[in-house]
Amino acid sequence: MMLIQVNDTNGIRSRLSDKNPFLHVWNGQIDGRPGPRILIDVLSRYGFPLTIEDIHFGRFGKPESTKTGKICFNLTNDGDSFALAVTNLGDIGVDMQGPIDTGMRRRALDAVFTPEELDVLARDSDRFPVSVYWAVKEALVKQEGSSIWFGILLRVVDKLSRNAEGCWIELENRYVYASLRMGDGFALAVPDGVEPPEPVFLQDMTKAGI
Repeated sequence: MMLIQVNDTNGIRSRLSDKNPFLHVWNGQIDGRPGPRILIDVLSRYGFPLTIEDIHFGRFGKPESTKTGKICFNLTNDGDSFALAVTNLGDIGVDMQGPIDTGMRRRALDAVFTPEELDVLARDSDRFPVSVYWAVKEALVKQEGSSIWFGILLRVVDKLSRNAEGCWIELENRYVYASLRMGDGFALAVPDGVEPPEPVFLQDMTKAGI
């Protein structure tokens, strides 16, 4: 995979093509910025001079814009941190999930996971916390523009490898990158049939109002 340099937008649009597949994940602090502002701040690095009016949100909050062509993106946040995935591979979903108190969120877990999955979660907690599995399901339904409360129940917990740093899992012809990042569950879902490149993690240093 070719790493697209994004600190300089001169001529970058001609390089954002299917011949140069890329998958970037921007991490940063929200600093009081609303979602559209974060999107504008990061996507400007790819040569897109977007305005607030250029950002639209679907029924369940999936951000999109007609001004970015084949460049797709998805946004997630947890507390004051965000992750923004940007790619030219197709529709994408990303999610971060902080630690989950399984006792307090039992009803939520019962609604999202099948009984068989909950059994696996209980047995597998030393390897991956529930937050990773939750993030995987969130990323998959966000990729489709849906919600975890309305998406189909997907069997994913028995697909994870034993690599605790991060791994690709395959599910119904889709790949999902699942890992723990800075204590949060993290997941990144790429389009059907796409052989996943290793994601490149970048830091967004933009501050509110700049």
